[in-house]
Amino acid sequence: MVVEKGSANTRNGVVYINEKASWRVLLHELGHALGLADEYPMRHDLAQQFCTGHYKFTARNIALVEAKVFSEHDIAALTKGLPWRQQLNTTIAQPIAVGGAIYYRLGSSEPNAIGLYTTGTCEATRMQAWKPVSRVTFMEQHEVKHVPDLYLKWMAEEMALR
Repeated sequence: MVVEKGSANTRNGVVYINEKASWRVLLHELGHALGLADEYPMRHDLAQQFCTGHYKFTARNIALVEAKVFSEHDIAALTKGLPWRQQLNTTIAQPIAVGGAIYYRLGSSEPNAIGLYTTGTCEATRMQAWKPVSRVTFMEQHEVKHVPDLYLKWMAEEMALR
């Protein structure tokens, strides 16, 4: 829907966009309509809903995890739940020694791999949001031209379902 006033947003799969908005803003909003969440810090009220699971939107590009250290078993369980688990090509956690035991801190270290990288989505909450790529994407800053191939794949899959 093209509107004369206001900025862009997406509600219930419908994109509302100002007639003067750029194609990059439209692409960002299409990302929302096709299953992608913001990767920039959400407003406090929205973050409280989305990051605690009280918002009816399942994002393919975001995994929400409480910040803590994890056991090897926890890492295996977390990996199984990642929307991009089949595309992982690097580790999602780094080992750390705690009192003689080995635990893991989340985060991938390879910059050009599909892994687990922090994003600002849930900064207003105690949850940490993670995305599959290290680079800034169009879902974090609409001015950015980088659209990961994985995101394009997800968007195409979602369009095929409609």
